[in-house]
Amino acid sequence: MLAANPRREMLTRGVLPFSAVGRSNNPWWRCELGWLFESPAVHSIISSADIEPSVSIHVSISRRAEPLDEGGPKISSDDWIQVISGEPDFRRPEGAEREWGGPFARVWVGHPQGPVSFDWLDGDVDVRNPDQTTVARMKTLAMTLKATVFSETGEVFDDDGESPGFLDGYP
Repeated sequence: MLAANPRREMLTRGVLPFSAVGRSNNPWWRCELGWLFESPAVHSIISSADIEPSVSIHVSISRRAEPLDEGGPKISSDDWIQVISGEPDFRRPEGAEREWGGPFARVWVGHPQGPVSFDWLDGDVDVRNPDQTTVARMKTLAMTLKATVFSETGEVFDDDGESPGFLDGYP
């Protein structure tokens, strides 16, 4: 059992609304409780509480203008399946992969480090924690779908999967 640590107790009791530590190039992260600012104080609390930080960011292929545009145009499930069915480096989820995605999820098997799940949900195609290679693949699919790629925090990406910045109005 771990020794009592007041900072750990504050986190586990929910006194500090914190569930993720942001990446160095993105100081804002959306968590279950809203927007959080990545600060040295938060990092100090996390490291002294012996808690493993976890980052979860969703990047979407979308026809919406920005992440909070709930009324914007959507990618239909039919459009997604039609496009992805013509991609030889995608397949249906198998075994345990089925637990994580919806009925329109597909798995990209072309990534050099292993399979990556792409999940269609409510008009967008989401990938959790994509690396640069995955974002570049998302960009090629977005061109076919007449869509764009951005993160839930408004981060945008170039064709190589690198982030040159954010949409206007986002951090």
